[in-house]
Amino acid sequence: MSDDCVILSLIDFKALYNDEDNSTIKEFGWLRKMFRNPKIPFSYNFIKSGFFDLEKVENVDAEFVDIIISYQYNCFIIFTNDKIYFVDRSSNLLIHQIVFKTCVPLLDENNDELYTTGPTGVVKFKLSKLMRTNRWQDCVVWDKKIITMDMYGIDIYTTSSQRFLVINEATTDYLTFINCETGDLVEDFKPLIKLDGCSLLILENQELIIPFRNEIGIYQIAHESTGMPKVNISKSKPLPPSDFYGIVYDSSRQYIILTNTFTDSVLVLRRSDLEIVKEHKMDGKITGICLDERSGELLIASSGRIIKFK
Repeated sequence: MSDDCVILSLIDFKALYNDEDNSTIKEFGWLRKMFRNPKIPFSYNFIKSGFFDLEKVENVDAEFVDIIISYQYNCFIIFTNDKIYFVDRSSNLLIHQIVFKTCVPLLDENNDELYTTGPTGVVKFKLSKLMRTNRWQDCVVWDKKIITMDMYGIDIYTTSSQRFLVINEATTDYLTFINCETGDLVEDFKPLIKLDGCSLLILENQELIIPFRNEIGIYQIAHESTGMPKVNISKSKPLPPSDFYGIVYDSSRQYIILTNTFTDSVLVLRRSDLEIVKEHKMDGKITGICLDERSGELLIASSGRIIKFK
């Protein structure tokens, strides 16, 4: 090895959010994505590459509701109506399980946090603790009571100094913001949107994608140096009557991927013009979806099992 050789060690990608123009957040987000980009991206031919269920290790009666991937712990996190399961990505073996009723989950790996919406509100967990304990109550950072049953979308928005959960409730015409650190509601900031929002996704901390029952909208997030951001609709597109549950974004193709529980199909749209480029009909009932950014596989929760497509 040459004496002039320089070794760069990437220990973690946690950014310090201290610049008002949001450039640090974008750059670190790009860096994380770059090291996760699959060698073989998802083909969109929906070729089945495998499946797994938990009946091999336990008699599971409830259908899967959602699935997310933890790259840090190399596992799938599977949510049913009353339990959370941690499954090894390599072996598909059950690592841990815990009883908890979840509606919509959100993982923030940069901060080792798992958020879930449930029948009575939003709960923030320390993920590493949740994977080791048998009582979910021992891992709660905060538990915010919100009397609603319709929290269908959740993601994180970051300002120059704070992080906020952004929640879409189907029965309201505004977005709810909750401080990630304290769990406090931002009472005086409720950006208006349409009714019947089904899910929610924030892209690059600049765009907010919300599918509704009969259309999809992209909202621009205008960062303000002081105070909360401005949220304005930038484009929308009519869609057939739908009930969109899951939403993911494929940055390599700039496609938005949705699961439609009304038709049990997967809908693929171009980000640039929101045109439908692909629709794939599933054989069974579907709910959650996630894209494995390392293997390039698309995983869909369908009729009690997780189906993988390449």
